[in-house]
Amino acid sequence: MQTILVITDQEQETKAELKGSLLKMNPLASILFRRFDAGLMDELMTGSLQTVPYLIFISSCMEGLSMLKELKASPMLSRIPVLMLQAGATRRKARFDQILQA
Repeated sequence: MQTILVITDQEQETKAELKGSLLKMNPLASILFRRFDAGLMDELMTGSLQTVPYLIFISSCMEGLSMLKELKASPMLSRIPVLMLQAGATRRKARFDQILQA
């Protein structure tokens, strides 16, 4: 079974939405939710995570860019595709653009 690792600091209702969307893409996938912390990076780097993910999805995690750099610097993990979603920044930019146009 393929595992999608979702790294997020979102609330439960958002997690349910994310899980539903990801399962639509791959109904047979196992979805593993984790918060970003040093322990997670250690687990990924040492291979001690439950299973090696085939996709890493980073959602609204403040440390997302630094984590991406670490993942891509690791020979073991650099081959895993990483998707990042930073919707909060997009909403702020949209509001800022509206203010500028007014």
